[in-house]
Amino acid sequence: MIKRFSCLLSALCCILPATLLFSTPVFAQDEEGWQFAAGIYGWLPNINIKESSGKKVGLSRQDILDNLDPSFLGSFTVGRGRYYAGLDFIYLNLSEKDNDEVIPGTTLRKTEITSYLINPVLGYRVYDGARHKINVEVGARYFKQELDLSFRFDAPLPPGSDKLSASDDVWDAMVGLNGRYELSNKWFSRYFLEAGTGDSDLVWGYAATAGYQFSGFDLEAGWRDLHYEFDSDSDFKRIDFPGPYLGANFYF
Repeated sequence: MIKRFSCLLSALCCILPATLLFSTPVFAQDEEGWQFAAGIYGWLPNINIKESSGKKVGLSRQDILDNLDPSFLGSFTVGRGRYYAGLDFIYLNLSEKDNDEVIPGTTLRKTEITSYLINPVLGYRVYDGARHKINVEVGARYFKQELDLSFRFDAPLPPGSDKLSASDDVWDAMVGLNGRYELSNKWFSRYFLEAGTGDSDLVWGYAATAGYQFSGFDLEAGWRDLHYEFDSDSDFKRIDFPGPYLGANFYF
């Protein structure tokens, strides 16, 4: 169980920083003055891991759901004309209650991961057709993750308990291209391409959704695929994240 959850920890170090640029909504219409949008979203992929040794391991969507505690993923965007700025925020908490004896007398009772992410972006509309709109984005992101391990001690050690904590944070730069195509007065599709690097290694991905525009908000669902490739010093050679995406954007 420890090995399996450590894979989840390592994979989440990759998945969380790259969920964000696609969450920024594309304003459907050009209007005079300022435009505002707030969004909530979710993405639930399988996690397919290829280790540097060539061994393949993975975690299913059910594995992630079984360990997910209350979390929040949201965004806020403000735009005027062809320009806009957005901010995404993630709070994610996962935990697993264990009863694994690490060494004689030492039992791992609980593993908990808490993640925070702040991602500001700037965007510009490079194509502004009647039905089709295309934006380019650049952004910086700050990602911090905390790991807490709770232990219990029994014979032959003195009885008791202890907690081990560790944390890490990174800065990265991301660029992206996203677009929205109006299929009708109500139905639309969105697509996205992304790439980034920095303190993290190279990452690239794509996504596509279909959505329906209501009065003041829209709902969309689709598919997203994300790929990480690592250098020879890493424990992993590649990690892939294919899975469904669901989002809601509110305009005001």
